Amino acid sequence: MSHVHPSENSVFRGTPRMLVVLGATTMWGALFYGSLSLADLHLGYLKFLCGPWGCLPQTAPLVSVHAMWLTCLFGVTWLARLSIRSLQSANLWGALLLATFVILLTYTSINLVRDWNPQYGATDVIKHAAFVIATATDFPIVQGAVCCVANFIACDRSRRIRQEVGHLF
Repeated sequence: MSHVHPSENSVFRGTPRMLVVLGATTMWGALFYGSLSLADLHLGYLKFLCGPWGCLPQTAPLVSVHAMWLTCLFGVTWLARLSIRSLQSANLWGALLLATFVILLTYTSINLVRDWNPQYGATDVIKHAAFVIATATDFPIVQGAVCCVANFIACDRSRRIRQEVGHLF
């Protein structure tokens, strides 16, 4: 049996690598620009997270910043995983995801303790935690977690495919 290189079975078979990279970069740039353009929408305000701690800023710019971070981090982490062999481990991405959740929990807890009011009920604590996470635009914790989950799934899927192909030979 002859060995077939995985790229020979890909959708891009026969396409020069430069065109694939150019196409992927163009798509990433368009998504990045699109995420920033979301700020121009008129979506008003989400008032359900308002409380003594304040209200969320306008919805469109807030969504735009979160989408921009997700687009940026996802592109960088996906490319890094594909390029650096040591980043192709599902266990590594699982550990990074766990670390991201610990950071998110710590960040949220610090903010809840700092703004604590003894009159808060359980609903207030949940709303305030959601407010803290939603307004964490300078520290993209949730987007980092999404990137870790996506890369974990991709690595795990790749590992399973390699195992299945290994059983055929």
